[in-house]
Amino acid sequence: MGIFKRLGLLLSSIATLLVLAFILIVLTNYMNWGSYLINAIVYPVGWYILLALMAIAALFAIITLLRAIFTQGKKKRLVAKKELGEIEISRSALENTVRRTIESQPGIVSEYESVAVKSGSNPSMSVQARVVVDPDLSTPDAASALQETIKNELERFTGVSVSSVDLQFFDPKVDQVNA
Repeated sequence: MGIFKRLGLLLSSIATLLVLAFILIVLTNYMNWGSYLINAIVYPVGWYILLALMAIAALFAIITLLRAIFTQGKKKRLVAKKELGEIEISRSALENTVRRTIESQPGIVSEYESVAVKSGSNPSMSVQARVVVDPDLSTPDAASALQETIKNELERFTGVSVSSVDLQFFDPKVDQVNA
């Protein structure tokens, strides 16, 4: 989760909780303008319905607040613990390796590549790539060979297993017309 999304969630949930607290204080204190609010809002709707709605809003705000605080951000690097110490490789280095591996194959061009990492005592990676294949190549054969090549190259480069290599083949001429 990005910093701006996290900050937005924090601010909106805090604001919601403050508004709910203010409404609850006004409704329970029976101030002059509080009694006006009670007559305008509570009596037509009913106390139980109003309290139920406020409880749902408070629960939503608390869940949003907890999510903003405790959700981990997208992992930016692979950390593998080895006998001699830790190895740390950035996602961009992994994605560049995937891009170079794809484009080293004749007749294949990379449009997009992404590497998801799982660090810890049993690290692994999964790859997603979008590629354009020369029409003269057999797509199933090229896909199988490319998946194996990407897997082998990443494992050789990092010493960490690759759990999956998902490839999406597309024709830019057809996809632009259909978009």
